[in-house]
Amino acid sequence: MNGRFDRLSSQLSLKKGVLFLLSANVAFFVLYWLIGFFYINQGSSPSKAAIFFQLNAPFSEIIRFPWTLITNILSHFEFLHLAFNLLFLFAVGSLFDSYFGTKSLLFTYFFAGIFGNVLHLLLMNQDVYGASASVMGLFVAACLHQPKLPIMLFGVFNIPIYVLAIGVISLDFIGLGINDQKAHLAHIGGAFYGVLFVFGKRMVQSGGFPSIGRNSNFRKKTNKVRYKSDEEFNEEKCNNQKKVDQILDKISKSGYGSLSKAEKDFLFKQGKS
Repeated sequence: MNGRFDRLSSQLSLKKGVLFLLSANVAFFVLYWLIGFFYINQGSSPSKAAIFFQLNAPFSEIIRFPWTLITNILSHFEFLHLAFNLLFLFAVGSLFDSYFGTKSLLFTYFFAGIFGNVLHLLLMNQDVYGASASVMGLFVAACLHQPKLPIMLFGVFNIPIYVLAIGVISLDFIGLGINDQKAHLAHIGGAFYGVLFVFGKRMVQSGGFPSIGRNSNFRKKTNKVRYKSDEEFNEEKCNNQKKVDQILDKISKSGYGSLSKAEKDFLFKQGKS
């Protein structure tokens, strides 16, 4: 099964994580309507099936339907809602995956969606469903990582992606005062989680906050700089050149692919110096 999924992902030029999320959203849409048709045959509205998929108000309903904490961010009941979110997920998810990888994509999709939709349920006391909060989290995280990435808006205007992000989030804040049946607070919550994800990742990569007894960034900054003597500098330069020659000789014999990651990194650093 995993092999078939990999082949389909490759044929469609899609990241595996993105394909998985797209497929899951479509599957839940089909499942909702299969249950909905059962209600139609019983002379009822298909919307009665929604309680098994969405986060239901009030929040205490989650005790009756605990699985909806997950299903709500994969569920859509109208085709246009599904189509728009899948289109956005395809574009933003692929971008996010290229920056942070598949594990982070899935992690952020689920937690941004849960955070945003639960926030809307708690503060607005309204039923909520859909992938919009999840996609907003991915979108904002990608924007913060590469804010000046150029995109073509409507195929005409070339703008940095952060401008689009500001515009979209601004519309959601404006929408908080409009009764348009859209979960603007969920979108904002998802976007906020995207911010937390990026800054949390940067904090981990940089070593976090300085602490006592730890080789922190703070302690590094307070250390005095020691300059090398001419002899030390020349010796290091000579050793580096010998190592470069050895790596180049290895490339000429076995090709660039035979180098280890450490050798590639060393060669790259020497090329910059």
